Amino acid sequence: MRTLALILLLAMAGTAVGQGVGDPWSSNWQRRYPPQQFGSYPQALPTQPQSPIQNLPPGTKTRVLPDGRIAIITPFTEKQKREIRERKAARLQIRDRRTQELAEQGESDNMFPRLTGEFEKHRVIVLSICDWQSHHFNVLFELIEKARGRLGILLLYNDTNRSNDESNFAQVIDRLSRTGKDFPHLRFYKTNLDTIWLRDFGPRFAQAPDGKAIVVDFFYDINRPRDDEFPQTWANLTGGSCNVVPWSLQGGNLLANGRGLAITTTRLYEGNRIDRPGKSFSQTEAYVKDQVMRFCNIKELVVLKPLENESTRHVDMFATFVAPNIALVAKLDPRFDARNASILDENAALLSEVSVAGRPLSVERVWIPPRKDSHWSSYANIILTDRVVFIPTFKSDPPEYVREAIATYRRLLPKHHVTTIDMTSMEKLGGSLHCLSCSIPSFARLPTGMQTFADAVKLTNAGK
Repeated sequence: MRTLALILLLAMAGTAVGQGVGDPWSSNWQRRYPPQQFGSYPQALPTQPQSPIQNLPPGTKTRVLPDGRIAIITPFTEKQKREIRERKAARLQIRDRRTQELAEQGESDNMFPRLTGEFEKHRVIVLSICDWQSHHFNVLFELIEKARGRLGILLLYNDTNRSNDESNFAQVIDRLSRTGKDFPHLRFYKTNLDTIWLRDFGPRFAQAPDGKAIVVDFFYDINRPRDDEFPQTWANLTGGSCNVVPWSLQGGNLLANGRGLAITTTRLYEGNRIDRPGKSFSQTEAYVKDQVMRFCNIKELVVLKPLENESTRHVDMFATFVAPNIALVAKLDPRFDARNASILDENAALLSEVSVAGRPLSVERVWIPPRKDSHWSSYANIILTDRVVFIPTFKSDPPEYVREAIATYRRLLPKHHVTTIDMTSMEKLGGSLHCLSCSIPSFARLPTGMQTFADAVKLTNAGK
């Protein structure tokens, strides 16, 4: 009898494994933690040097980007200039109308709708590969492999990669196919975007009182029309409502604790200067802050100082929330960078004065390496869900810093799987791991028509 019971127990365990422990798209995904194992991931091909570009239109300029690509900079046509003016005018009209609507609604003490925290339960993480260069594919593949069995990933792709007229989608499928593995945690969806920096322009999510998702759409203050339109596109694809916030605020510069508290940097003011006769800029700052808080139902918005000599000036380059009552702020050795070490200490001190549910916000610190020129290795720019922490690192990072960062997250989040992602190839691009990703909370819908890895393989084979 004891032997029979053991056989039945093993059979039940095998059935449980087959029912989605490694499949984040199944209903069992939120309930099970798979073994912490992962294999090797496919290596990216060597970078191919680009040949000189000839026969460019008059007035066109070229510039070599930090990652080696050649940017073609063409002057705007009169039609494009007119379209930009029209888009700005339309935004101002929306701002005036939405401001009036908000004034009519009056103040509300209700926590809902609430901006969600990234530590809450997730459905998937979304990445855009529309402009992902092949010599950065190692980052993508390592992320895919280490997410296996722990986190669902949805890859958004265009028809073609405009820089070399070769489909990134086909390249990714080919590289993954050569591993001989299956990828049940992957889905693919075709939609046209301009860039890979999904965190900044992608949808943010708020939860309504009925538990449903609201897509929050900020103005994207860069001339990338398809990126700017994507939050509304996502709302249309998923059948959700969309809250248009008529202010410019990139996603990497707004972090929420899910309980009405949010943090940003002074870049918020730089992107929303308002010309108002008789008003000083300090008054304008207060007005912008008040408007953003009201449109997003934020009860307290703490504006921090951005790092100096850091291109994004975003808050996610030095801070994150790991729980509603715990903020993590980077820490620098003042012997190497006294000014930024002081800025981080000031930011941490300011956050320590904030209260959550009547108690002081707990502010933890994580050491980060000194910057190299304007390139930062940020251990706060993480992918965080309710079960994993992916920390971006560079090969040049001192090992003791990496070990300390891993230990810090394991201490704060003992039930999470904590690992690193090598971001060395993207070191000079300015952004990092958090900047590439978009978090989809568990209560939000996903678009219909997503392709599995097997479907994607069939599609690319049919196109050959």
